[in-house]
Amino acid sequence: MSDFLTRTDANPPLWAKDIIDEWNDQKLRLYGDFLRRHYWTDQGSINVFCIKGTEHPDYQGLTWHEFLHRGKRMDRNIPMLERNPGYYLETERKKPSMYFNSYDGIDWYIGADGNHRSGLARFLFHEREMVYLHGVHLSHYEFDEPLLALYLALREELSQHIAQGFYMDLEVRRIHRGRQDTAGWKSDNYSTSFYFSSGSWRREYQDNPAVSLITAARAITDPADGWRLIHELRTWRDQRAAANRTGFFHRLTGWWRQ
Repeated sequence: MSDFLTRTDANPPLWAKDIIDEWNDQKLRLYGDFLRRHYWTDQGSINVFCIKGTEHPDYQGLTWHEFLHRGKRMDRNIPMLERNPGYYLETERKKPSMYFNSYDGIDWYIGADGNHRSGLARFLFHEREMVYLHGVHLSHYEFDEPLLALYLALREELSQHIAQGFYMDLEVRRIHRGRQDTAGWKSDNYSTSFYFSSGSWRREYQDNPAVSLITAARAITDPADGWRLIHELRTWRDQRAAANRTGFFHRLTGWWRQ
């Protein structure tokens, strides 16, 4: 066993039993249209103790200590660390590159490469009382969380209406507002809205001003407008359900009618 492993096993840090979490790329894949900003650099610095997980499925669910012993390339990376610990301390770009992703800029997840070196850096820096690993790729994905929460809630409400034959749709629209960059970094900024529309059934309610107003096509950029629409749609759905329970569904054509 190497000297590095012997020292680490003899005095493991408390966090060595922490589980390596899974990077949730589903949010990015499904809801990438709600990105507000994407910041990227290939010369970033990262607090190694804020590395929480990885996108690599083989290492998710292991503890950091288990990974130290079971990582597929630890048998090569540990001897390289012992021969050249300076690799982890220098500020130049890491070669091969190391990649990290984050949704909040605080908790980071290992990306396409760098799993073994990230794990080793945590133990090495604990031993040396250091914090930052330099010269790595960072991708920070910042979402418009209020608008995304509204979209998910509104989509759920619309599904209730669609199940009853009242088809409605949400079309997400994202606009690239601009980019700032120089060599080694970039920041892309976006804005998102969505367009609400109804199906042909709406013509049946054209003599009902209240229903026509609620279901009118519109663009939504302000979450407050969207939550108001959800409230109105829910009220209308509850009215339909109440009328249906009493056997007088036809009365809905007069709902809110003056």
